[in-house]
Amino acid sequence: MKNPWMKRLLSGTLAAAMASTVLVGIPSQAAEEAGIPYDEQGNYNVQIPHVMVNQVYGGSDDGYASHSFIELYNPCDTAVDLNGWELQYQSSPDGEEDGWQELTLTGTIPAGGYYLVRCGVTTDAESGAYQVPEGDQEWDVVLHNKGVSVALFSEDVTLTDDFSGPINEGNRPEGYVDLLAVQGNDGEDGQMPVAYEGSVQAEQSKKKAVRRDNFTDTDDNSADVEIINYENPVDDAKGPHNSSYNTAPGGDEGNQGGQGGQDDPLPPTTDPETFYDSSFETDAALLLDRLGSVNTGQANADGGVAEIVAYNSDTGEAYVVNGQDGLLYRLEVSDQGISILGSMDVKGLVEGFTYGDMTSVAVDTVNDHIAVALQSEDYAADGRVLLLDYNFDPIACYETGVQPDMVTFTHNGRKILTADEGEPRDGYGEGAVDPAGSVTMIDLENDTVKTMGFEDFDAASLAAEGVLIGKVNGQMNTAAADLEPEYIAVSADDETAYVTLQEANAVATVDLVSGKVVSVKSLGFQDLSQAINAIDLLEDGTYEAKTYEDAVGVYMPDGISAYEANGVTYLVTANEGDAREWGEYSNEAKEDLTATDGTKAEKVRVLDKEMVTVPDESLEYLYGSRSFTVFRADTMEKVYDSANDFEEKTAQYLPAWFNCSNDNVDIDDRSRKKGPEPESVSVGQIGNRTYAFIALERVGGIMVYDITDPANASYVNYINTRDFSADIAEDVAPEGLAFISANDTKSGRPMLLAAFEVSGTVAAYNISGSATDVATPEGPSYEPLPDDGQGTEPTDPSLTPGQNPGAGTNNPTGGSAGGANGNQQPGQASGGQQQTSGGATAGTGAGTANPTASTVSPKTSDPFGGMLFLMLVMALTGGAGLLSVLGGRKEEQ
Repeated sequence: MKNPWMKRLLSGTLAAAMASTVLVGIPSQAAEEAGIPYDEQGNYNVQIPHVMVNQVYGGSDDGYASHSFIELYNPCDTAVDLNGWELQYQSSPDGEEDGWQELTLTGTIPAGGYYLVRCGVTTDAESGAYQVPEGDQEWDVVLHNKGVSVALFSEDVTLTDDFSGPINEGNRPEGYVDLLAVQGNDGEDGQMPVAYEGSVQAEQSKKKAVRRDNFTDTDDNSADVEIINYENPVDDAKGPHNSSYNTAPGGDEGNQGGQGGQDDPLPPTTDPETFYDSSFETDAALLLDRLGSVNTGQANADGGVAEIVAYNSDTGEAYVVNGQDGLLYRLEVSDQGISILGSMDVKGLVEGFTYGDMTSVAVDTVNDHIAVALQSEDYAADGRVLLLDYNFDPIACYETGVQPDMVTFTHNGRKILTADEGEPRDGYGEGAVDPAGSVTMIDLENDTVKTMGFEDFDAASLAAEGVLIGKVNGQMNTAAADLEPEYIAVSADDETAYVTLQEANAVATVDLVSGKVVSVKSLGFQDLSQAINAIDLLEDGTYEAKTYEDAVGVYMPDGISAYEANGVTYLVTANEGDAREWGEYSNEAKEDLTATDGTKAEKVRVLDKEMVTVPDESLEYLYGSRSFTVFRADTMEKVYDSANDFEEKTAQYLPAWFNCSNDNVDIDDRSRKKGPEPESVSVGQIGNRTYAFIALERVGGIMVYDITDPANASYVNYINTRDFSADIAEDVAPEGLAFISANDTKSGRPMLLAAFEVSGTVAAYNISGSATDVATPEGPSYEPLPDDGQGTEPTDPSLTPGQNPGAGTNNPTGGSAGGANGNQQPGQASGGQQQTSGGATAGTGAGTANPTASTVSPKTSDPFGGMLFLMLVMALTGGAGLLSVLGGRKEEQ
């Protein structure tokens, strides 16, 4: 076994790190009566400090706490008399209660303090159940554990059937103060609460309570809450509190008997924390902690600084492209963090080639290869792939299609693939060029290069099947010119590649055996009239998810990964969305949309239907779906979509910066555009589970989902190591991800690398938690390419590098501006093989080429030997065209 880290046994997991909490200040406004959310004119305003239903737990008769309970909290600076106030409770339709049950309150809730209603005893409580303290008021009703609604009123109210569904101006009765509700965690319609504010989480069970996240109330029961799991030890600060527990700002900590917590409570504050180095959920199966971050260049609001990262499991190093400066960085990765070892300037390495950009990097540990994708300064000219050994010594160079923006190896290391985007970057004016999009396949075993375009596809036929085709001067473009490969994922058997065609909202399937594009299929659309897909299109400083009857989201994925489950290949897509904007050409329009509840969203960015084909002219088409999706690869059938999870979760954890951009921290800045913009996705196996890591380009951070069962994927955790105290600080705009299996690290623990293109940083994250306690099976082994035994490149054109190829078992491959994916291929007897891939923007060319071979410096034990060699030669030649024999040439046709 070649990889030294493979021989190490899995060690124990790191201790779970406690995530910092988001503290949201509530504006200080005076109401005519303390404790209610109404101004002096009697107008309802949720921002006015008011008594709130802070936590609700329903244990039924077999819960994990001694009693069910309702906890109130008073954020006001004066005590509030609760005499005559009323609580009303009702469970979901599958509960045992019939109609609303009322409790008239007595007593006072102190300023900055709590009031506890301890409800009925949980008769069959689990051994060691959390002991709920004595209530300020006792109520013998046992709250149900699935789909609870608890409403608070400042007067006696008789509720009618109108008080149901989302509460708004139309059905909010006089005396209404607050409402907290949650759906049962089975996600069934029968477990929906009767009434709720905004939307709800499907999280309630006999183990879990719903609690406001640091006293946040924006009238959205999903965005405003966190889940407290009473099966586990609960911090004192988050357990139920009665009025003797004082956490008023500046006040002394009161006594709270019978609590199960361990840490001292934190007082509420008006200043939200701005930086978090751990994941937000502290009791999830996977926990992420940032080990460290390095800077590879000056931050740039336009991106392009640190785009793609690829990991080398043989050396424990990572490689990062800085296309802006033309530098390929070498990083050391360990369980202690990440550090820069050095960099190489690639701009002048290829003779006869004028450098424009470096977009992607990939690693092949079967043959000890590194590949980087280079675009020409001339946007219509063919690009290059430069092949290096581990010392950064050049091996060969190959010509690709136009604008290669992503490069990856097949798992066995025998083919290199590039996604060549071919954008018409000067638009469609006089003298402008629209290069053909393509996929380049470099066959290292047979010494051939082939670019595969879309000339065999008819644009009108594709449009009839739902593929979006651009219009130029009112006429439909050709498929060959219009389709633009973005990102590539390779099947586990290395026989098929799946390529995102982002602007067309489609995926192309490429047969790697025959070297042909065999299909182009539309991915369909996201129905925004469905509550599960409700999105925020309002730039009003708060999270307001609404549905729209005449609008759909267009998935338009950037990054894509492939994995196997039960012998079936699935594709995971990060649905960013992208407009066609080149020169004076744009297919973006601004339209006012009316939500189902009548609210108008102004200047929403949609497809200009005069500039692109759409299947239904009566609908508006929004860029991206603000989600990730799992498709079955052979049919492109959607089996799972995360719907509005990303907006709900970011609003919950980062309410002050919801939908901000990657060059500012202004709340709602991206709501009318593409929201959080899922950019890239990396898939990896941890133990016997498969996880997807999804990078959010705008607000930032990485979402984690369990996708072991593709049709029943579930949210796990979220980490965001951006510092929101400034527009660009710490880790901003994740572009590329690389998952590292536990078998491929020195510590024996899984890790995640992320490249951030705006901040120019690369961060390393440790992954711990209960899921890491199970050993991860090793991936398959592959035979290296034939070796001539000479240790240098042969002089004939056949490419058989003999650079100690070894017999690695893991094949990480890298990506480009679309992000980098770590694709774990589970479902095989060995448990799967890691494939790190990435993607971005790419172009075309046509024909077959023979690569021009070159001599190679012998491999040494000095990791910088190759770099010193390059520096010496460049100094002797004045820095001009180091690789005279690496220009790459096309075979005459």
